Amino acid sequence: MKNIYLDIDGVILLDDLKNAGKGALSLSLFLYHLEYNQQKGNHKVCWLTTHCRNGSTERVLEYLKSRLGSYNYDVIVRMKIKPTVWNKLKTEAIDFSQDFIWFDDDVLPEEIEELKKHDAEYKLINMDLQKDRYQLKELAYSGILGDDPWKSGDPRYLTETIENKIPCFAPILEEIKEQMSYKYKIKNFLKKVFIKINRQ
Repeated sequence: MKNIYLDIDGVILLDDLKNAGKGALSLSLFLYHLEYNQQKGNHKVCWLTTHCRNGSTERVLEYLKSRLGSYNYDVIVRMKIKPTVWNKLKTEAIDFSQDFIWFDDDVLPEEIEELKKHDAEYKLINMDLQKDRYQLKELAYSGILGDDPWKSGDPRYLTETIENKIPCFAPILEEIKEQMSYKYKIKNFLKKVFIKINRQ
C-alpha cells in the first residue's frame, strides 16, 4: 500500500490573490481517483498540511467546509483522510519505510534534504496551480493516482443520475462552469468597450 501525503493550500485549494481559497479546477476528478484507489487498498491518503499537524482532523475539516462546495467536501469527509503529527518539518510525518507520493506546492530546503537522505526526491510532486491550472486533471489521468474509476465498471461511477451528482459528470460540469465564467467575463468586458466607444 502506498501512502499519499496531501497538502491543501496550493494543492486542492487555489492560492493566487484572485481565487485564494477556492477549490482547484478538476478537484472532483482528483478526489474520486484518490477515493476509488483508497477503497481498493492501493493507497492510504494522509493530510500533510499546516492545518493538520496535531493528529486531529477537526481543524482541517472546519477549514475546508467554509471553502469547498458541499459536493467535494462530502467526498473528503467520506474518505476519512488520516491526520498526521509533525512539528517543524513536514517530513517528520512521512513514513519512509513505505512507498509514498507527496503533493505540495511549497517545500522547505530542509525537507528536500530529508527526502534526499532517503533517496525519495522523486516521490515529491511539486504543485503549481498558478502556472498550470489543469494540473490536478493531468495528474488524475497520468495514472500516478492508481486505477481509473471510470474504467472499472463500478456501478457507482456509471449508473447514478445527474440529480444524484454522478461522479463522472462532476469534473465535466466543473470545467464547463469555469469556461462559462471565463466567457462571461470576456462578454462583459467587450460590452463595456462598445459602450465606451459609442459614447465618444
